[in-house]
Amino acid sequence: MEDDSDTANLFSTLFKAKGNRVTIAYTAEESLKLYSESLQKLQLKHTPRGTLPYDAIILDYNLPDRNGLEVAKEILAISPHQRIIFVSAYVEDTLSNSIKELNIPVEVLQKPVSNDLLMNTIEDKEIYDEIKRLGLNPEEFKKAGFNHEVLRKILDIFKKSKSFVIFSFLTVSIMVSNNILQ
Repeated sequence: MEDDSDTANLFSTLFKAKGNRVTIAYTAEESLKLYSESLQKLQLKHTPRGTLPYDAIILDYNLPDRNGLEVAKEILAISPHQRIIFVSAYVEDTLSNSIKELNIPVEVLQKPVSNDLLMNTIEDKEIYDEIKRLGLNPEEFKKAGFNHEVLRKILDIFKKSKSFVIFSFLTVSIMVSNNILQ
């Protein structure tokens, strides 16, 4: 949701060029109406529980009829796992209020935002780069079609597991070198 039509059209063109479907809303009310309608369509199709109408929602913080934080709260009240990314010139207010009031990890990008940063955020480039650094094949994860929240949880598990494996290996190595396990 972006109240500036030029910015909204720029985002739309960028996402469509990458093969994404885009829904644009210019006001908070329009955004909430479109979200509710999309959610209802999913429910009428008897899609699996937890299926979200959008992979991500991009919200501006400063809107003509409400602030983006209020919109995020309403969306998260009906879909607690919906990914929300604030793209705003008001990052300080947005970030602190989002963390405090929503109590969820909300992504925040500072306007003006580069096309590359916006696409990398939407496409979870940072997560896939971390997966690759762990020696895993990111393409396999992409093929699986995990959403952002699941990807983040999987990455956290792998990071903890890898740390445990390294810790265990070091512990055994130290014990062997000190003749404890011989």
